[in-house]
Amino acid sequence: MIPENAPQWLKDATTENAVVEIQDGWVIWLGGNFLGGNFLGGNFLGGNFLGGNFRGGNFRGGNFLGGNFLGGNFLGGNFLGGNFLGGNFLGGNFRGVQITALRAYASLYRYQVGAAITPDGVRWVRMGCLWKTLAEWEKVGIRKSNLEEFPDDGSERCEERVAAFEFIKAAALRLPVPTNSNTK
Repeated sequence: MIPENAPQWLKDATTENAVVEIQDGWVIWLGGNFLGGNFLGGNFLGGNFLGGNFRGGNFRGGNFLGGNFLGGNFLGGNFLGGNFLGGNFLGGNFRGVQITALRAYASLYRYQVGAAITPDGVRWVRMGCLWKTLAEWEKVGIRKSNLEEFPDDGSERCEERVAAFEFIKAAALRLPVPTNSNTK
């Protein structure tokens, strides 16, 4: 149930079985499904975020299944889809992999790119829909990883993707190894 004192953006959102509290002007989402709209502030403590934009506050649990995460802090739960465009990823799962840190960037090439590190120090790189460990990327090579869409032909499109990969690879290598990791 959306409380009467909720902000208009929340009243306009598409929700299902919402359990929400409003405290000092902050929205605290305790459960249910946020199916669409813009979550513009407050704390998301549980339930499922299935679409729209999350623009601030804290996501502390539940599942993020789509939409855009544009700011705030992601403190746990599962990030299964959508775009992570800002804020702080402080733990949880991204595409089924437990990670401790995530960096995401848009506009480097046609698709979003991202870098992550797991608790055991394994580095991951996302290039659009492709999500692999850095070791897997090194094995196949960026130029040979998606020849159907990005032929290795020296074109601007190809070289832009290669440059985006080099950028995100460097970002992955800069992520700090978790202190409890066995990786050096």
